[in-house]
Amino acid sequence: MGKYKCPCCGNYTLAEEPPGTYEICMVCEWEDDRSQFLDPDYRGGANRLSLNEARRNYEKFREEEQRFEDMDDPND
Repeated sequence: MGKYKCPCCGNYTLAEEPPGTYEICMVCEWEDDRSQFLDPDYRGGANRLSLNEARRNYEKFREEEQRFEDMDDPND
């Protein structure tokens, strides 16, 4: 893992300090973009979604993943 937090998912995946490194997070695939960091509702730049949209998507994915992990295995 990296030394710095991803602006999108918060995992320590970046080797350089954001914003503006253009590194891609190996967890959420967010490309660190200074413009989108400074204006998190901006759609464009290095990423198709805004930073806020990507954060919401990541949280939704994590919630769904947790829900499936919490389900009992029907084969038990």
